[in-house]
Amino acid sequence: MQVTITGRGLDVSEQLKAHTEEQLERALRLLEKVVDVQVVFTSEKYRTAAEVIVRTKGLSFRAEEETTDAAAALDAALEKVEKQVRRHRERQKERGRERGSVRAVREAVLLAETPLAAEPRVVRTSSLEVKPMSVQEAVLQLTVTKDNFLVFRNAMTERVNVMYARKDGNFGLIEPES
Repeated sequence: MQVTITGRGLDVSEQLKAHTEEQLERALRLLEKVVDVQVVFTSEKYRTAAEVIVRTKGLSFRAEEETTDAAAALDAALEKVEKQVRRHRERQKERGRERGSVRAVREAVLLAETPLAAEPRVVRTSSLEVKPMSVQEAVLQLTVTKDNFLVFRNAMTERVNVMYARKDGNFGLIEPES
């Protein structure tokens, strides 16, 4: 973790730097993977402000506080950052709980006898050319393709038939009646 302490309008003493680093360690114990921290002290006439920016992987927290003392301003700003961190962690926990409850609802829906899902719908439509061929040609055609079925016009009966591959390695033929 890289800590940058700067002063605008005032010199940052070694005592203030030590106090800042000590308070940062205490305040940031809740955070993991802190990339860098910037602390900027600003002094104008009778007020002193402390601005704290904490950057982690993917997040940043910022707080600013004004008082008459730099150390007090730093403490107040760090309290604000701690509050932001706690709020963020609570949100993360809630999201985890929500994900768990969503998972439980999905499992309940899958196990239920009457599912809540809508009726099945057609998600893909394709058109195919029905070619006239013999049953032997249909078997040959089905073996060379990776399809599980073939729709063709039977050359002997002039009717549309369906040839399908069975799990046992053989083929099935569906011939319509009438």
